[in-house]
Amino acid sequence: MGAIITKDNQVSSFQLYMAARAIADLVYEYASPEVSGVDGIWLEDRRAEGVNPYCSQTSSGLFLELYYGQPGSIHTPWGKWNCWGSGCGSWEEKIPELLKRLDATVYKELVRNSQGEFGPIYALHRIGNLILPDSVAKTRNEELSYETAKAEWKRLTRDFHEFHGKQSPTEGCNKFALDNIILEARGHQESKPNGADIYNIAGLEQFRGKIVKYTRDSGKTWRYAQVWDTPVQRFDFSNGYCTYEEVMPNAQVHCRASFRDVDFQRGLVVRSTTDEEIQGIQFSYGK
Repeated sequence: MGAIITKDNQVSSFQLYMAARAIADLVYEYASPEVSGVDGIWLEDRRAEGVNPYCSQTSSGLFLELYYGQPGSIHTPWGKWNCWGSGCGSWEEKIPELLKRLDATVYKELVRNSQGEFGPIYALHRIGNLILPDSVAKTRNEELSYETAKAEWKRLTRDFHEFHGKQSPTEGCNKFALDNIILEARGHQESKPNGADIYNIAGLEQFRGKIVKYTRDSGKTWRYAQVWDTPVQRFDFSNGYCTYEEVMPNAQVHCRASFRDVDFQRGLVVRSTTDEEIQGIQFSYGK
């Protein structure tokens, strides 16, 4: 899971499946599956649904298709994965940053006609430290049958959850099942939150300038972040600390994040790290 995929390496079906999962999760750094939304953006969570093999199969790589200006679906070798649904809020400022993080290039331009708005569609070249193979659409003659594609997706989903020691959820149920367990990828399984963890902004005072680990989903996913020395007042209408975040195992960070009052209210938990644990972590945004 921690291996770097390059164009010189053979990319397995499971690696590409994992990349699609990571992209689906990445979008929820900009939106919330809850109607309350993050910065006013809500996006329905359909990540537990399966693919539609009747359209958008790829012979190589992945595509991202927008739907009326917001993330709509991922094109995979097994068909179109409508992992996001209805939404509200403006993506105008978020989409450029998202596309930059995915090293995306335009594959098909936006089309507007009497039937509606379609696209644009982007070829994706990177997710975190994973360099993806070139995005290529299948021809009709290359497409998998409906039965084969659905069976393969089901197998990969089962393997994904078995890899993390979880039972695969029923397709279509609305639950979080897409955990990219960062610390486990380093060979370290993290325990669930405990009484020594930090659950509020005030508790971060002791971690100014230090590296911590944190979870937003009750301990299923843990990541590393370096807390800024100085708190930021009233950014995003709340108090908090900006952070430098390591978003993939053994790779330099590609974004900045934040710990805010509202994040703790939504389940953020912060935990201390040991010197041995953080050896080798490098943050690309130096001070």
